[in-house]
Amino acid sequence: MIYGFGIPLLSGILLSRYRNNLEDIAIRERYGFLFNGYKKRFYYWEVVSMFSKIIIIVIIVFMKSIGAITQSLIIFLFIIVFIVVNLAYKPYAYKILNVMEIMSLLTLMTTVY
Repeated sequence: MIYGFGIPLLSGILLSRYRNNLEDIAIRERYGFLFNGYKKRFYYWEVVSMFSKIIIIVIIVFMKSIGAITQSLIIFLFIIVFIVVNLAYKPYAYKILNVMEIMSLLTLMTTVY
């Protein structure tokens, strides 16, 4: 739990702290892997992406008692919501990356189905 929530939380805190200095070379060298490839206003999107993956893992691990079909349905609905959010905001700097993210989510949805 500490690693699962701690790493995205720490990443979010660091990005929030340096959000006004993301163009500095020192910040880019140290934390650029967290925000490169996203539009400037979506510098935090990697953290959102990490938390979405963690939510899916939490559903799989901690909701076993509700049954596999119900788990699958909840995950399926969550993926649909995340697809809609990605389509609405298009957080990536390049169109092809937005398309690839949607394709990856559709592949995940197909796998869950």
